[in-house]
Amino acid sequence: MSSPSPPTPPNPQATAAAQTGTNVSTAIANAALGNVNQVTPYGNITYDQSGSQSVYDPSTGTNYNVPRYTATTTLTPQQQQTLDTTQSAATDLAGAAKEQASYLKSSLATPTDLNSLDKSTQDNLDSLAKARLDPQWQQNTDQFNTQMANQGVAPGSQAYDNAYRDFTQSKNDAYNQMYLGGQSQAFGQAYQAANLPINQTTALMSGSQVTNPNPAATNMPTIPTTDYAGIVNSNFNQQEQNYQSAVSQNNALMGGMFSLAAAPLYGMKFSDRRMKTNIEKVGNVGGHGIYKFRYKSGGPMQLGMIAQEVEKKQPDAVQTDPQSGMKMVNYGKALKLGAA
Repeated sequence: MSSPSPPTPPNPQATAAAQTGTNVSTAIANAALGNVNQVTPYGNITYDQSGSQSVYDPSTGTNYNVPRYTATTTLTPQQQQTLDTTQSAATDLAGAAKEQASYLKSSLATPTDLNSLDKSTQDNLDSLAKARLDPQWQQNTDQFNTQMANQGVAPGSQAYDNAYRDFTQSKNDAYNQMYLGGQSQAFGQAYQAANLPINQTTALMSGSQVTNPNPAATNMPTIPTTDYAGIVNSNFNQQEQNYQSAVSQNNALMGGMFSLAAAPLYGMKFSDRRMKTNIEKVGNVGGHGIYKFRYKSGGPMQLGMIAQEVEKKQPDAVQTDPQSGMKMVNYGKALKLGAA
């Protein structure tokens, strides 16, 4: 009886190459799905294959050609005109910023002289004090003297000296507040004037920035990668299980056949096809077909040959029962065992 052949294990290199090829093909398909041409009211974005790049797989020695794509943005005529106008204005602003930067460089090289600023501010405040505060406090002094006289407080008295001290302090506070406020305002204006070129240059530079168009997000499906290596290994495992099952069946069949051959009279047994039913071939032994069957008269499933088939190949291994006329097979002769 011929033994079953074990399955050939998958070639790891060939399996890896097939898996990599599947991954690359899936990636290329996903890229093609994701590069969706877009048509909008403002313009179009189109994707075109602009060549390919060879990618080498060192584990298999295979080169894969991976496509490269180019995305082209085309604006509507109105949007293109707006872009051209905006870019022209941005160029003008950039030029103005450059000129302003040159001025700024020279301006920063000569910082503000706070000493001269303080002297000029002091002079201006003195003029302002003489024009506004001096007449006011002269009037206040006359009112103070009149008030003291009406109250009967004579100059040189303790009450007069106390009142005059308070009056003088109020006058000094008014002049100090004017001087301090004026100086703070003058310094603030000077710093603002010094920072003005910087702020102007910054504004001009921000106005000349170029904005790149962004494509809209697309909701496209992706193809999952096929686990080719897993499929190959699973198929091999299934073949291995089938092989082991076939080996077990073959061993059982061989054991059954040798048991028949060792029976009395070297395994002489009724094997006439006319006596059997549910006949199913399960293998071959010694060039003869082996079948499982049931006798029409009843009983369990049996294993054996068909006498009519054996008679054609080996007539001396078949005898006819003189009483029933049914054929019997000498399994010892059929299998060429012993001296039969």
